[in-house]
Amino acid sequence: MWWLENNTGFLGTRASFVSDVTLVLMLLSMAVFTWGWLLARRGDLAWHGMVQSASVVINTITICFSMLLPFVHRFTEPRYPLPIWFYIVLIAHGVAGVVGMVFGVWLMLSANGIIFPPPDYERYRPLMRSAYGIYLLATLLGVAVYVASYMLLPQPPH
Repeated sequence: MWWLENNTGFLGTRASFVSDVTLVLMLLSMAVFTWGWLLARRGDLAWHGMVQSASVVINTITICFSMLLPFVHRFTEPRYPLPIWFYIVLIAHGVAGVVGMVFGVWLMLSANGIIFPPPDYERYRPLMRSAYGIYLLATLLGVAVYVASYMLLPQPPH
C-alpha cells in the first residue's frame, strides 16, 4: 500500500495513485447510480434493483477503504495549517458522505428484504430519491475536496 499512496496519480495533479483511483471509482459509481435511476424511470425495476444494489456494495467498499480509514492520518494531522474553507468543504463532504452511505445501505438492505419485509415501491420512492440526492451532493463535494487538495492548495494536506 505504501507504493500506491506515495506514487503519483494518473490524472495529472499532485494526487496519489489511490486518490486518483478513488475519484474515478466515485464518478463511475455516480454514473451507475444514475443509470439505475433511469432504469427505474423506464419501469425496469428488476434491473434497477440489481444495478443499485451492486453500486451500493462497490461504493461502500470504496468509501471504507479509500476514504474512512485514511482520513484519520491524512486530514486530522495535516502537514501545514489549512484554510478554514477547506475544512468546511471537507466536513460537509464527510457528513453528506456518511449520511448518504448509511442511508443507501439501509435502503438497499430494506429493498432486498434483508432487514425488513420487501417494501412497497411507492412508499420507498421518496426515500430512494432522497438517498440519490444526498449521494450526488456527497460526490460533488468529494470532487471539490479533490480539486482543493491537489489543485488549489499550495501542497497536498497530507
